[in-house]
Amino acid sequence: MSAYTSAPIRPEQWPEALALWEKVFGVGAWLFDSLHQGTERRNPEHTRVAMDASGRIVSAVDVFLREMNDAQGQPKLVGGIGSVATLEEHRKHGLSGRLLEQAIEVMEREGCAWSFLFTGVHHHYERYGWFKTPLRYKTSPILEQPDGDGRELSHGEIRTFLPRLAELWRADHGTRPIAHRRTPLYWEHAIYARMTRPERRVLADALIRAYVVVQYDESSVAVLEAAGDRGVLARLLGGVALEALMRGLAEATSHLPEESWCDLALLSLGNAWTSAEAPWAMSRAVVEGPETITAAFAAPGAQHSPLDDF
Repeated sequence: MSAYTSAPIRPEQWPEALALWEKVFGVGAWLFDSLHQGTERRNPEHTRVAMDASGRIVSAVDVFLREMNDAQGQPKLVGGIGSVATLEEHRKHGLSGRLLEQAIEVMEREGCAWSFLFTGVHHHYERYGWFKTPLRYKTSPILEQPDGDGRELSHGEIRTFLPRLAELWRADHGTRPIAHRRTPLYWEHAIYARMTRPERRVLADALIRAYVVVQYDESSVAVLEAAGDRGVLARLLGGVALEALMRGLAEATSHLPEESWCDLALLSLGNAWTSAEAPWAMSRAVVEGPETITAAFAAPGAQHSPLDDF
């Protein structure tokens, strides 16, 4: 670290940090800016950067303060670790490790119960105390002759109906273990930005009694989240199946909780669902012990929505 300095980000450095993350991850600045704008209690201390001798940012780590539910459905303050990036020519100098150590200090000062992150490089974070906490999902072939309907909401309609979507979300998922407690600010910036990505669709009935968020790729359709009237959800998921078949897709993935009402609704999309675990989530104890985390992830109905990824 002798050739580098590390410090909290200065407000005027934010565009430079966005450029760094965009270059390293190949994702537009919208992702990082929506997290920044949509997270409560933002503070320059929460974004740690390492700079070379010229003062240029070459590495960064961000901490997002979130509330997630424990095994009893009670909110716990959690430090989400994201945007861990180092320019290729400055790697192997321990920069991200030092910034992660600073991020841990930040979370301790903020009183975070635990920390949460997503990665495909588990060994790096294991050195600093994070451990795997797999998330559940299901897959099924799509029904050959589905029946259903549903209207795709425009971006403007999604914006208009955000309070209603939030209401439906809270009713079904507000106290669900490991679910995020979504604030109005978070809905306005982070959730809206994720719902309106080009590959995603938000479907609802005319009265907005239920909604489904799906994502299409070249080979499958993924149900990212759903909430609301159970009968309407079944119709919406049947409509998803029809659209998927028209696109030539054969497989569906579900990130909905393992609960009877979700399972029944999903029968309108596929009837041969098998469960699996996605290994990319990791957690770390901060103020509370790791047993609190383990209990939350193992609790009945525990589920994290991909719209809450960071």
